[in-house]
Amino acid sequence: MSHDLFFEDYMRYMRNAWLLEQQKLGVPEYIGVQTNDYLMDNVPIYDVTDRQYAGINDVLQDLWFADDPVGNPKAKLRTQWPAQPTDRANPNLTYLEQLKSYRSLKQRWGDNWRVWLYVWMVHRITGSGASYVDDHGYRNSIIPELAQFNTVSEMADFIHSYTSPLYTSGGCQIPGFPKAYAKPIGSGIIHEKAMTSPYSHLLKNRNYDIAKGQGKLFLCEMAPIIVDQIASEFEKIDRGERKRFGHKTTYNSDKSVKQEGLMDFVCEYNKRNRFNKFAFQYALFAADVSDYLPQYVSPVSHVHYGTNSVKALKVLTQGGKSKNFDNTARKIKLEFLNRYNIKLKYKGIENSLCDYTKYLKEQVPDVEQLNSSVDVSLLKRHTGIVSRELGQSKGFP
Repeated sequence: MSHDLFFEDYMRYMRNAWLLEQQKLGVPEYIGVQTNDYLMDNVPIYDVTDRQYAGINDVLQDLWFADDPVGNPKAKLRTQWPAQPTDRANPNLTYLEQLKSYRSLKQRWGDNWRVWLYVWMVHRITGSGASYVDDHGYRNSIIPELAQFNTVSEMADFIHSYTSPLYTSGGCQIPGFPKAYAKPIGSGIIHEKAMTSPYSHLLKNRNYDIAKGQGKLFLCEMAPIIVDQIASEFEKIDRGERKRFGHKTTYNSDKSVKQEGLMDFVCEYNKRNRFNKFAFQYALFAADVSDYLPQYVSPVSHVHYGTNSVKALKVLTQGGKSKNFDNTARKIKLEFLNRYNIKLKYKGIENSLCDYTKYLKEQVPDVEQLNSSVDVSLLKRHTGIVSRELGQSKGFP
């Protein structure tokens, strides 16, 4: 059956990705490892099995772990880096000096989860700094600049007045913001009294430009409300007052909520306020919260499957039915443990399924940034298990 062949090819891919991930993390016995898959060995986007080590999480790892070599193992490989992102960071500051400056966050922000939640949400809503080239994970990122502030209100004020590029859509798309305003009024700047939309009540202290104010309206007015509501739910957990997260999501036995539960909670807020759901971005956000606050959101629960991971699951799952996707994820996790004695997390599997779809399509983000010794004509996926003909029958090269 074709799904069995795709499953075996994915297991091969994951094993190779794990080996390359160890090399990326500087594990001595894996330095210089080769998988004999030319595409994977030479295009550095097929090297993740644990989502925390994906480039789109780098800046969050930086803030949380600073220069801790255990929590932030990539840091030791970047001793020659300047501070990030290079187009707006202090040019006299090194990356390691930048990381050391983040040590104070655990004292300044501490367990004020509203601040951490806000930073994680801003990162995802603005595109996760994705570019899949040299500045991947830091492209147009405002997050390092937010580290100078101590409150959500200060950060929102800074974002509102920010004039440098704020978004990136190189692989981690930003959400489709709704049209927040009715008709242009006066000079093009609108304020509370002139507003004729459902969002009038949000405009208390800040004005927004009609043409491109929807994103900032969300980040500066709605996101603070959302993270406040999430933090309030966490506080109820701490006090032992909650049996449900929000109105419908039950807790796990350890009192943590499932990642899908947190995602549903924030999507429902958007729906009530006539914003799009932001399912992709909120799924990443929920996974972030489970990474850093596992006492509230389970790091081992099943996750929302994004567009690319769904494409992969359809060819890995018998019949391609979405109702069986969780079973396929369970099978991947169990088989990888049995074969290689390596434990995977569902959120890591989802992330790697997205990458596997790109692999099947033989995607190369930027040929010009590859090592000069790479023969571009050889950048083809492995066809020893999934033949070229089988791949093409499923819509892949």
